[in-house]
Amino acid sequence: MAQGLAAADIATAGVVEPDDALGSARARPPIAVLMAGGTAAAMPALLSLPLAPGGAVLLWHPFDAAADALATVPIHRLVLADLALPLERHRLVSLVRHLIARSRDAGHIANERPLDSSASDDSCVGDIG
Repeated sequence: MAQGLAAADIATAGVVEPDDALGSARARPPIAVLMAGGTAAAMPALLSLPLAPGGAVLLWHPFDAAADALATVPIHRLVLADLALPLERHRLVSLVRHLIARSRDAGHIANERPLDSSASDDSCVGDIG
């Protein structure tokens, strides 16, 4: 997933352990958090990680698994999308680009900054689990 975003010139930062996610998000709030649906269901507190202004949480599940994480109402209201990866990898890139553009339009990210890996912390995508 990180490679696909990097290929689209979107900076990423991965967090392997969910316990490290809060510290990482506080130090560098991401514009999007990509989280496994099972992780979100098991640890719903992770859905309230600090995000950059205009940021959102995106869930993912393997394409051959059911997307049942959104079945619970609290989780359903806190996420922008639940993606079947790797099949919806282009949708993931489009959603992250939309979040960055929305943040730019709102004035949270300077318009002259490029959408690339050298962009500010605001264009970072955090990947948990």
